[in-house]
Amino acid sequence: MVPQKVAVEHNNKNSDSLVKIEWFISKRCNFHCSYCSKYTHDHTSGFPDLDTMKSTLDKIMSTTDKRIRLSFTGGEPTICKHLFDFCKWGKEKYGDRINQFSITTNGSRTEKYYVELSKYVNSMIFSYHMEYHDVEKIPDSVYAVHKAGHLGHLHVHMMMLPTVFDKATKQIDEFRSKGIAVSIRRIRPAHREDTREIRQPFDNDRKYNAIELAGTDGRPDYSKDKGYYTDEEVSYLKRLPVSDFKNVTVHEMDNDYNVTSRETNVNEFTVAKNNQYLNWDCWAGVQSLRIEPNGDVWNATCRTKKLGNIYTKFSMLQAPEPCIRNWCSCAADLNTTKVKDQVYADLVRVSHEL
Repeated sequence: MVPQKVAVEHNNKNSDSLVKIEWFISKRCNFHCSYCSKYTHDHTSGFPDLDTMKSTLDKIMSTTDKRIRLSFTGGEPTICKHLFDFCKWGKEKYGDRINQFSITTNGSRTEKYYVELSKYVNSMIFSYHMEYHDVEKIPDSVYAVHKAGHLGHLHVHMMMLPTVFDKATKQIDEFRSKGIAVSIRRIRPAHREDTREIRQPFDNDRKYNAIELAGTDGRPDYSKDKGYYTDEEVSYLKRLPVSDFKNVTVHEMDNDYNVTSRETNVNEFTVAKNNQYLNWDCWAGVQSLRIEPNGDVWNATCRTKKLGNIYTKFSMLQAPEPCIRNWCSCAADLNTTKVKDQVYADLVRVSHEL
């Protein structure tokens, strides 16, 4: 019998002394990708002003004595005109208590902008949306940032849109030849929430069926590739590692109760549909926070528990709670500590704090 997963945790050995914060800073984006959820770029929210951003970080720091790993997402966070000033101020004020400032960007700003930004953040993730972008622009920015050498972490999310699949695979090879880490992102065409009609991208010869591509709960089922990727593309995707870096430790147990541990990337769980943690004890809200554009603070991207609002007050959870979702889909949530049952709690580092 294949060993069964009984616990997961971030492979950063200091993760139990960190709070990971995903700040979904705005729904404004200068792209409108065919496969992207409307929720992330419907332009219904602006950006917080600099004073609000500063007071939010102050409140977070007063809520916990742990170090902070703050990731900006969107929308497109680099549209925020206060980003440089905030990151510079945060590092000057809090020093080593800021473990990391991280930016996920679509790469639409200039090469000069990203090199300058890399002086004030620790991590930069370029999401490569080839349906929208001049294929020459993003690599130039990535290579310039890599050469500048300011970052602790740099990698590219390659969005594997079928209509530009050949270009994407060539670009992956080029990135890797230059020492740039790449994560492979399988995608699904977006659909209208009212009729579930598929929003077609560019290739009308590909016939999509929303029901076939969806799981039992209406979410995309990434184990079903028929009708979206060709057989040749599916074969290529299966040969590729989902990512060039590992960010999670998995603890597994066999029938004889022997426990083994291995490191992998969280995207492996999603692709293999091994991302179900219903009723597991989860440290979302203890190790992580999610800030929405309207200021609401949640325990994680899954938004199972509201913890307050940055414009009033919020507090963190003090202990893990049972997961109430059928599945876990966000990388930020997937490497948050989870334990199938308290009998396995000693397998994870954070248990020694309880």
